[in-house]
Amino acid sequence: MLELRNLYIGYDDDSDRHIVAETLSASLSCGQLTCLIGANGVGKSTLMRTMAAFQQPLRGEVCIGGRPLADYTPKELSGLVGVVLTERNLQADLTIEEVVGMGRSPYTNFWGTLSDEDVRIVDEAIRLVGLAGLRHRKIYQVSDGERQKAMIAKALAQQTPVILLDEPTAFLDYPSKIAMMQLLRRLAHEQDKLILLSTHDLEIAFQTADRLWLLRQDGLQDGTLDELSADGYISAFLDSDDLYYDIERKQIVLR
Repeated sequence: MLELRNLYIGYDDDSDRHIVAETLSASLSCGQLTCLIGANGVGKSTLMRTMAAFQQPLRGEVCIGGRPLADYTPKELSGLVGVVLTERNLQADLTIEEVVGMGRSPYTNFWGTLSDEDVRIVDEAIRLVGLAGLRHRKIYQVSDGERQKAMIAKALAQQTPVILLDEPTAFLDYPSKIAMMQLLRRLAHEQDKLILLSTHDLEIAFQTADRLWLLRQDGLQDGTLDELSADGYISAFLDSDDLYYDIERKQIVLR
């Protein structure tokens, strides 16, 4: 459902073109949780922004349903792709319920009035992420994990088949990271969503992801953990003087 076709990502300015990564080709389907991993500075956030249509590809295409993103209107895209960014310092004077309700904006009238059906969808999204008891709490009054859940609920209320998340477990403690990843995996499977997230939490990603996208300077490797391990990509990514990847135990080990 989502495809990268010989994609080049980076930045254009008046005097220069900076290519961050090139010749990226891969595809994903609904019903799966995929984690995008790679070294710092390799271009994960740039790739996420390009897939979300926040910036244009330098070359190649990102396609959904066989059509390039450029062929969709902004309104059409808002019904296809939900985006969750890491916003730790969100201080808007809105309740969780109001934030989640913003996910219905592609479908409401000019005044943003929610219909009975919109309210039902918002209620269901809040329930799915486990925030029913906090729906009237101000967004700045809840924990980082609860705030992230609210933003995921907003994307669910948007009812898009594709959800992209940039570092959704950043700033969370370890138990909250696990809970967040388990939630996203469950939503992908039970709601038949295509969920792709970038993360530096490798061990958690290895345990929960259905597939991995490993972004490197020379391209993008796509596969299950076992497939990428068998091909040597995980070891090449992780092995250093300080640690290595144990293929048999599927663990990152300190030397």
